[in-house]
Amino acid sequence: MDKIADVRTDGGRGPPPRAQSAELVGGREIALAGGDRVLVWADVDPAALARVLKALSRP
Repeated sequence: MDKIADVRTDGGRGPPPRAQSAELVGGREIALAGGDRVLVWADVDPAALARVLKALSRP
């Protein structure tokens, strides 16, 4: 199963990017092992998201 982790889009250089508007605050980008990326809000339940990702990865 894919591990959920925060992803930086600047290659890890410099400070973390600042949100451009209040709408972007709390968002999170998740990188999946296959290279796909998922955008979710910070209030998403990690356990529920993990179950959804597990179900979607089944053949």
